[in-house]
Amino acid sequence: MHKMDHEELAKRLEQRLDKIEDKLDKHLEQVTTNTADIKWVQGYIRLSLTALIALGTGVVTTIFKVFFRT
Repeated sequence: MHKMDHEELAKRLEQRLDKIEDKLDKHLEQVTTNTADIKWVQGYIRLSLTALIALGTGVVTTIFKVFFRT
């Protein structure tokens, strides 16, 4: 009877460890996905800001050339 208790306890412990491993795997997958999404958004923001700065510089240059001919 004592041996069965140990076997049952070991089985329960193994099941709980399996559940914890599954949760950790899901968490790591989600963290990796979130990190990739954040990097993509940061890259998109940088690209957008660079394009806006270039466009603004072009507009200002054109305005100066048109209105302030030297």
